[in-house]
Amino acid sequence: MTETKALKETKAPKVLVFMPNYEEKMDRRVVMNRLGMVRQWERMGIATDDASSGRIFIQFARTDACHLAVERGYTHILMLDDDAVADADILPRWLAFDKDIIGAPYVGRTPPYPICAKVAPDGNIHDAQGLRNLRPDEMGQGLIPVDTIGTHAMLVKVDMLMRRGTPDPDDAARRSEVLDLDDEASFVEEHNEGKPIFVMPKRGTEDMYFCYRARRKGFGVYCDTDRFARHIGSPPMLGIEVCGRGTSCQPRSEAPST
Repeated sequence: MTETKALKETKAPKVLVFMPNYEEKMDRRVVMNRLGMVRQWERMGIATDDASSGRIFIQFARTDACHLAVERGYTHILMLDDDAVADADILPRWLAFDKDIIGAPYVGRTPPYPICAKVAPDGNIHDAQGLRNLRPDEMGQGLIPVDTIGTHAMLVKVDMLMRRGTPDPDDAARRSEVLDLDDEASFVEEHNEGKPIFVMPKRGTEDMYFCYRARRKGFGVYCDTDRFARHIGSPPMLGIEVCGRGTSCQPRSEAPST
């Protein structure tokens, strides 16, 4: 993976819209949502290209999308899942925010329907058990920093993948014995050394681990709490109204005992 083409792109945004599609089919509501998005983006003059994947493991599909974006000089990757329905204005809005990683909150498709964005209340991003999901009462605050967020609807700056990290030196020293590569290495450098940009961890998901690695490198991860990406699932369309029916939407200290 090289960096030349992407580094030359410094003016108008050029966005790769990537949708993994393992089942190779889409709900009609998602199709209509995508068509509406493209029409609005065209009217706004935002240059976008579509890319999709078929029957390939999700971590490989997302890594391939990043590789394509770097090689072909895109400025951003907008990841939209094939069961996501979102407002078209997320793209111009997020481009204007100019952050490394921005995602929309959304709820998981199974009970207790947690909001799939997490923060570390004590600041320790390495303690996965200490992370808590955002709550419904934390929505409507605009752009807020988080520690992990899903790729259901996420905008990633391509140049972030090529930038070397600036981790906390004390934290890096404490954890040097468990790190396979220095956190100063960029995602592209790690990829070239054999560690893909997206990796499926033993526990958790590839998108949350991607955010963890970004945070470890000193990059910012943000949640736009003024937007919400609905989730095609069961029930048929999941929004913020279903959240709060279980402990995952509550602070850790408020979770009921079992």
